[in-house]
Amino acid sequence: MLVDSMATLAEREEELRLFLQSIEEQIEKFEKLKEQFMNKHDSIKAEMQAHDLKLVPVKIVTNDSEDIVADIEKHLVELSKLKAYISNEIKKVVEEKKTLEVLEAKFGHSVEIAANEEGFEIKYKDEQARDAFEELKKDREKIANIKTRLRKIEDERKTSSYGI
Repeated sequence: MLVDSMATLAEREEELRLFLQSIEEQIEKFEKLKEQFMNKHDSIKAEMQAHDLKLVPVKIVTNDSEDIVADIEKHLVELSKLKAYISNEIKKVVEEKKTLEVLEAKFGHSVEIAANEEGFEIKYKDEQARDAFEELKKDREKIANIKTRLRKIEDERKTSSYGI
């Protein structure tokens, strides 16, 4: 379970925003490429129509791609999914930062954010809690000793004869 400080959260947010910016730039780049290839496609179709040629499917290909437009579209879908994921992660980090900021203002650095299955949780740690746990440990030892002694007494009672 990772415990985050405000600095760690700020660094994570910055890194995610850089990733998001890069993804958005890639989306823009491939949208332009797709548009260029679609214009070529439409131009070829228009030329075929202008000359009363039979309209057949038109694909723009490379040595490695049977349909570059379809490949670009698939890539854009993957980029969009990644953009949505990163955007969601940024929202989570912003929520964690806000929560930590509010709680630190009231409780100081005794408050930490820790990741869990649902997202995050708050961990509060101070001297009073530490002292209470030390008392708890001591009390557990006392109880364990009492239980041990009680078992011995019970065993002694079972094994002793009462003059019968």
